[in-house]
Amino acid sequence: MVLDLEDSVAPAAKEAARAALAAMLPGLAGRPVVVRVNARGTPWYLEDLAAVLPGAPAAVMLPKCAGMADILALDHHLEALEVAAGQAPGRTAVLALVTETAASLHGLDYRGAPPRLRALCFGAEDLSSDIGVTPRDAAGAYAAPVRQARAAMLLAAAAAGLPALDTPTPTRATPRGWRARRRRRRATASPASSASTPRRSRR
Repeated sequence: MVLDLEDSVAPAAKEAARAALAAMLPGLAGRPVVVRVNARGTPWYLEDLAAVLPGAPAAVMLPKCAGMADILALDHHLEALEVAAGQAPGRTAVLALVTETAASLHGLDYRGAPPRLRALCFGAEDLSSDIGVTPRDAAGAYAAPVRQARAAMLLAAAAAGLPALDTPTPTRATPRGWRARRRRRRATASPASSASTPRRSRR
């Protein structure tokens, strides 16, 4: 389950949403909870981490990740908070959304990342908004720049030995449409890029 503090929460509601999520986490102990915090560089990022780490989520999802510097900073912040909470350093996994801005595409090298980085994630919607294109056509196919970003993410994940997770499809589709999307994904995906099950890529 993914609990979101970023795009689904308006700026004026961030503090209340953070407090509600932190209060909810102890009741979800033992479940594979992922918390999407706000991006590094926003005024909410550090407060999000400080609020949710005591609840021991399985993973933190970092949106708008711009490169290895963001991962290293997050690793440092998580380690400090884990120690403060009496948790084993490194226990909190990281999933990084690495294609949500045009600028982030220049930082797609995650070789040698900290072990807590478990997967690179593709985000089509925010990237499309950032570059001013419609993410998909009527048949559900990605626009050319979005396809290029997805391919770059797959290559970066393979180079780093990490799973690559595809973006969720935000709209309902007919069975015929789903079959067409699966065919397109299989034609462009590496063994590590299953949209449903993360797997370690082949080296």
